Formats: sequence, structure tokens, C-alpha cells
Amino acid sequence: MNKTIRGKLTDQELAYIAGIIDGEGHLGISKNTTKRQRQKSPKYQSEVCVINTDKRLMDWMEQRVGGLVNARTSKSSLNPKWKISYRWRIQEGRHQDFLRSILPYLVIKKRQAELIIEYWNKKTRSYRQGKQWTISLEELEMREYYNQELKKLNARGNREHPQRLNETTSLPKDDAIVRTT
Repeated sequence: MNKTIRGKLTDQELAYIAGIIDGEGHLGISKNTTKRQRQKSPKYQSEVCVINTDKRLMDWMEQRVGGLVNARTSKSSLNPKWKISYRWRIQEGRHQDFLRSILPYLVIKKRQAELIIEYWNKKTRSYRQGKQWTISLEELEMREYYNQELKKLNARGNREHPQRLNETTSLPKDDAIVRTT
């Protein structure tokens, strides 16, 4: 566990942060293939961020965990009724330790966190050949696998089995429903 995160945060704070990540966060791997980067192979980057319209929450995350907070005004400028949103993110090199710290408390995004941790355990460095970055075909396939798995997990809704929760939908046995009369 990361001592810089774990040492300064209580279990309650770690659980709270995991709840924020579950509800407002994004855990994924992006793929960038721009020519400007002068690379033969696409660049894959893990992403750990939270987007919210309450700057107090973003500032708290920055103070407690570190990272950066940026205002995202592009969408809010389209419609004056929309609030400015803020994005908190931590540096890519800290993702693995941070996710390990909150993993026991994650519910919704637990699998995404596990995949990013696995990705970092298997990932090797890209090597520069002249002005271009390159990685082996095996490494490229591995990175693409994690990119696609996280895309599936982060997709909105379940496109294969669209279903609404109703009387005919059964819940898992370990989920208890409390009924009041």
C-alpha cells in the first residue's frame, strides 16, 4: 500500500473516497494515436479522475490525496444554465498505489480498479527508436486488451441485455430488500 496515501488517510476517509470514485469517478485506459506524438504505436494511459460540479469536493480530494483540479468550462459555455464542472485527477504513476488503497472499499468500480492494477503489473516501458516510440506487438496486444475490457465495463447500460428492474427481475440472493408497511 502507498504509504503517502495510506499513512495520511483514515479507513473512513479511504471508504469515503472509494464511494466518490464509485459514484462520480472514472477508471479507464485511454488510447491516443495522434501523429503529432511521433510514435509508431498508440499511447495508452490509465485514467483515474472524478468530475463534479462542487469545487469543495474537488479541493478536498486534492488536499487529502494530492493530484490536480481543473475547471471544465467547455460544456457550461454552451448553455448558461449549466454549472461549471471540475475534474480531479492524479498522476498516472500513482494510480496503482492509490487504487490498491481504496480497493477494499470499492463496490461499483472494483473490477475496473483491479484491471488497472493488473495493467500496471504487466506493463513494460515503451522504447524510443530515433524520434518515434515503439512497443512490441505482444505489449501492444496486452495494452489493447485492457483498454477494451475497461471500455466494456464503463459502457453506459448493457447493450446486449437491456432490461429494466421490475417485478419479474430477480435480485441476487445476497441483496436484501427492506420493505416497510
